[in-house]
Amino acid sequence: MNTASRTNQSSSVAIRLLLLYGLLLTLNQVCIIWDWETGRFVSKCLLMPALLIYFYLPVVMCQLNKKGLIVAALLASWAGDVFLLFDAIDSLYFMLGLGSFFISPCFLLHLFRRCV
Repeated sequence: MNTASRTNQSSSVAIRLLLLYGLLLTLNQVCIIWDWETGRFVSKCLLMPALLIYFYLPVVMCQLNKKGLIVAALLASWAGDVFLLFDAIDSLYFMLGLGSFFISPCFLLHLFRRCV
């Protein structure tokens, strides 16, 4: 398989993953509108992993040499989403969610500071 066909195949996968992310995002919003908690929980938990897989593709990451920082930022955002889903159970989940969301931009700031 030559480089051009491999790039086209990777681009096709990237587009499909973005479409999957868009569908999950739409599903999440529909679940919120229809007040369907189970669907909201499931779709919310799948949003960041879908975005993480997209960013980890070689086609997207070829220009970034610090993909670990982006992966860490997305994982921290995902953890924040998941923790905040359970904040009604205990206030500790709220604090863990906020902490995760605070850590995520720190990774991104570190990445962008190195790129400039």
